[in-house]
Amino acid sequence: MSTSQGRRHGDNRLHYSTAILGDGRILPIVETMGRRLIREIDPMSAEGRNLLDTGMVTLWFDDGASVMTAPIQQVLARIQTSVRQRRDAYPGISRWTAHHDEVLRSIGRVKRTLRSRH
Repeated sequence: MSTSQGRRHGDNRLHYSTAILGDGRILPIVETMGRRLIREIDPMSAEGRNLLDTGMVTLWFDDGASVMTAPIQQVLARIQTSVRQRRDAYPGISRWTAHHDEVLRSIGRVKRTLRSRH
């Protein structure tokens, strides 16, 4: 493929994406150029935190939804709100409540870890 074809198709831009698990854990950030994998970036490294904080990473969730250009702390706060709403829907079921409380603690740990390394 010629250089002009590469530019025309936009293959020369870097793109970043990662998955966020339901408990707030963040998988390695994948840096790609077009369909080519360039490298993986640790989300807890300085570079990874910077990319997440500035909203440059496409975030994929376990339900298949994606969020772009949102700082990671805002995204994690939204996940916490959603988990609280699910927990509060069935307050009389202790296993349900305990499970969601543990998920909330996990998300809180991820948030603190991301903040503390700045």
